Amino acid sequence: MFERSDEPIFGEAAEMHLPAIGRAEFLEYPEFQFHATGKPAEDDALDYILNATNTRPRSTQQIAWECWVNTAAGGRVTLDTAIEAHDKLVQSTERSEFSSVVNLLANGDDGEVNEVRALHLVADRGGRNVSGRSNYRL
Repeated sequence: MFERSDEPIFGEAAEMHLPAIGRAEFLEYPEFQFHATGKPAEDDALDYILNATNTRPRSTQQIAWECWVNTAAGGRVTLDTAIEAHDKLVQSTERSEFSSVVNLLANGDDGEVNEVRALHLVADRGGRNVSGRSNYRL
């Protein structure tokens, strides 16, 4: 926000805290958008997208876009489409925000390198809980 009177639009914006959007309400938006464009998404695909992005709007939009462009007209967005879209974004060599954060952390101290490992673990699990007996190996 601009808080100094010598800035161009001083006093024209207000700092606000917006309420969180519930998962069910958020799910309706991409579901409607896919359907409205003639490329309906299966429930499993939508769940995967929201799990992988932790329902963050920008990340959800990025994966949803990849799903949409990789689905033929009249086709359905499937779980496989969502997984491929997610993998493409995570493994991309482009200078995306995600790539920049991963590169920064990978070149940091031991704690930051551990954060990269955690990010990759969460990505491998599709955003699902990474702790539990099913993930423990002796």
